[in-house]
Order: sequence, then structure tokens, then C-alpha cells
Amino acid sequence: MNESSAKTKGTEGIQVERGENTTTNEEKKAESEESSDASVSSTESDNSDTNDMDTSETTKDPELLLIKATNLKEEGNTYFKAQEYEKALRCYRRGTSTLKPLNKANSGDAQVKSLLVSLQSNLSMMYFKLNKYKQSAVVASSVLKIEANNVKALYRRAVANRKLGEYAKARDDLREALKHDSTNVAVRKELVSIKQLIAKTAEKQRQSMQKAFSKGGLLYDDKEEEKRLKKEAEKEAKRKAEELKAKRRKEWEDECVRRMARGELACSFDEYEQELKKQEEEKKEEEKKRMEAERERHRKARELTKADDSDSDDELTAEEVQALRGYKTLRDGSVTSYFTREQTQEEKLLAAQRNAPKKLDSGSQQSDRVNSGSKWNMAQTWEERDCGLWCRDRLTQRLKQTKVESEVVCGFVTETTDMTGDASVALVSGKKRYIFDFHCNVNYEIRYRANEEVIASGSMKLPDICSTHHEELEVVIEGWKKGPKANRDAATECRESLVSEIRESVRLWVKDFNEAY
Repeated sequence: MNESSAKTKGTEGIQVERGENTTTNEEKKAESEESSDASVSSTESDNSDTNDMDTSETTKDPELLLIKATNLKEEGNTYFKAQEYEKALRCYRRGTSTLKPLNKANSGDAQVKSLLVSLQSNLSMMYFKLNKYKQSAVVASSVLKIEANNVKALYRRAVANRKLGEYAKARDDLREALKHDSTNVAVRKELVSIKQLIAKTAEKQRQSMQKAFSKGGLLYDDKEEEKRLKKEAEKEAKRKAEELKAKRRKEWEDECVRRMARGELACSFDEYEQELKKQEEEKKEEEKKRMEAERERHRKARELTKADDSDSDDELTAEEVQALRGYKTLRDGSVTSYFTREQTQEEKLLAAQRNAPKKLDSGSQQSDRVNSGSKWNMAQTWEERDCGLWCRDRLTQRLKQTKVESEVVCGFVTETTDMTGDASVALVSGKKRYIFDFHCNVNYEIRYRANEEVIASGSMKLPDICSTHHEELEVVIEGWKKGPKANRDAATECRESLVSEIRESVRLWVKDFNEAY
């Protein structure tokens, strides 16, 4: 495949020239996919590709790069003639990668651009031959960034888009190609084919829409479904009415038996239904009268309220005037604020008894301080005491005491690190509230019980030791610092047991906190 054969107007001869100086993300993706899909015929060809790529990366001489790219193109042409499309694709792709450093920002000379367009045109055709139409279209688009009116690239992208079902895009590219080469037979044939496909697609859409509105279509089926559901609802209502009528007939028969037992004449079913209807009407009438009487009662109550509010015939007394001004007169004749509440004699006596001096022994005073808070908080509304230091020390102590044992190994916490947080005891309305929130890490070791040799070690995180959900303590197990080389199952089981024991240590610490304060 040389330059002269690339200019042939036939479909097989048109080759897309892809020459993008900077590889786009989509092109990289396409090349990556192709690289993973391409099968390699022999180990020797893989090694030669790797060596050539390494050489292209290290070579900076433009002349040597041009020679190498030309050789890769000729090698790809040879594979193409032998219909070995996978190998030809790899050669064209390597040649393209070799030239790209010489055409950064589309700044290469005419010779570089011409060779790059030729290589990428061949590359696009190889993608098409291998039924990878998306990659073929992407490569053709890159050619058009170097040479916008390249007829081969427009044609190749059009045929790729046709395979992808993008008929409108394919038609636009073919029309653009005809503007630059109106005598190109392959482009004209492809354009006619695309127009026919577009017409067929439009006809199918029209038929599908017509079918949707005709009998057997989706919309018609919806209407039929609605009618069917309506008939089923009517049938169900009729069935329930018949069941109700059968029930009333049975009740009528029972009523006839009761009347005959009392020596009365039996009635017909129609007379019985008329009696039931009359009873129902009487019940409705009684309910209607009750509701009207209730509304009338509410109406009269509202009128009385309005009359009381609008009564302004009585004159205000001196006390009422004084009350309106915000003052009132007490029993002793003094005038004070209207909102001042005067104590009764009984309340004054109780206040005097409460305020009288009392002797307190040291035991009761200590008990009051523990159970009810400090002296200034005698009302027991709110008081909070900081217990952070004690809680941190006690929690560290409890965690270090954590230990588990099995038949072969034993695990224990060696140290506690990064302990942060605080704790307090709050007295709220006479009730104690224990509030804490801590975070820490623990390091652990797993040893043989026989000789205490360390076989594994690691760390765990306790990210949320909180008073609201300490019963469901979260323990995050990090990776092994020293992984077990032997008895891995025993070490893993021991670590899981250690997690459960750490949770138990935290619960014991909470119990210590409650008992201490």
C-alpha cells in the first residue's frame, strides 16, 4: 500500500489518514482497547515491538524517526497484502506513535504531516477491517484535525458511522467530501446507500407510530386494557350485590321463622326489603336531625360569646382600672405590680420553716453533694463535671488488660495510642447523665502459648467510643503489621476473639465510670 494506491477512488482503495499531533483521550482509549484485543502471532514479534518502542522513545533525531516510521509503514503494507490485518494494524499504530513527537500542536513540516496522515489513514482502515468501527471513526476524526478537507478521512468516518447506526453523521461527512471531490464514485455510491437507509429508518418509525395508534398497537392495547378492567369492576360489583341480596334473603327467611314462632304473619321478601329501606331512611333522618341540633347548639354558643365580648354597659371599677394600668392593691393596702403574686398564710408558714437554720452532719452533706450536685445547684436543674482525665486513664488501663487465649496461641493488647476525647457527668433535673466521646488506636500481638514467640501483630482503630451507642462499638481491623507465616487460621481466629474482648473491656470501663461518679 503506497501513496499512489492510496489515491484510488474505489471503496477498497480509500484509506483514512489519521494524523493527530496530540493523542486525544478517546484515541488513547481506542488504541488501548485494540492493544488488549489484538492477538500476537509469535513471541518474537512481541519482543521486536517492545524493542522498537523503546528505541522510538529514546531516539530524538527527526531523520531517524522518519526512517523508522517509513519502514513501519512498508512493513504494515506487506502484512496488509497478506491479509494479516492484526499485524498490519500494529505496524501502522507504532509508526503513528513514532511520528507524533515531531508534530506536537500540529507544528510538523509537510513531510511529517504527509507520512502521519498516510499511516493513520491505513490505521483507520485496519480498524474497519477488524470490525472495530468506533475506533475507526475516532482515528478518522484525528486525521481531519490535521487536514480538514481530506476526502479519504471523511469517507472512512462516514462508513464507520454507518456501521454504528449514525446515519445522519455519515450523510453529512459524505456531502462534505463531495464538495472537495465531486467525481468520487465511492463517495457517491455510499451517499446513495446512506440516503436509502435513512429513508427506511424513517418509514419504520412511521409504521411503528401508526401501529401504536392502530388496533393491536400499544395505545390501542392500553384502551382495551382499560375497558377490560372496567368490565371486571362492574362484574365484581354485580357479584357483591348478588351476595348481599342472598344474605338479605337468608335474613328474611330467619325473620319469617321468628314471626311465625311469635304467632305473627310472615311477610314477602319485597315487603321485608321495603321495611329495611324504611329503617335505613329513619336512621339517616335521625342522624340528620342530630347533626342539625349539634350545629344549632354551637351557633348559640358562639352568639353568647359574642354578646359577652360586646357588652360595654357596665362601667369599670377602680380596681379594674388599676389592673388595666398594670397595678393592684394587696391586703395590707400596698400597691404593687399586677404580676406580683401574694402568698397565702399557709405558703408563708411553709417558707419560714424551709428557710430556718438546720444542723447538717458531715455524712449527710457529703451524700447530698454526690447525689444532688453542688450547693449552688440545690434546684438540681443542670450541673456538669469534667471527668476526662480519669476516664482516659481508666480506659487505657482496661484496654491494656484485654487478653484472649486458645489452645495454640494467645492475643493481647500491647499499647493504646492516639487517645483523644473527653467525658463528663451532667446532673439534669436531679438525674445523672454520663457523657463521653473518645477515639483511640490499639496495638496487639499474637504469640504461641508454648514459647511466647510473636507470630503476628497489628493494630485496630476504635473511632467512636460514644455514650450514645457504646453497646455496638465499632472496631476497625487494619492490616497485619507482621503477618502470620504459619497457623494463619488460628491467628485470624484469635484476632476476631480479641475484637470481641475489646468490646467487653469498653463495657467494663463504662461500668467503672458509672460506679466512680
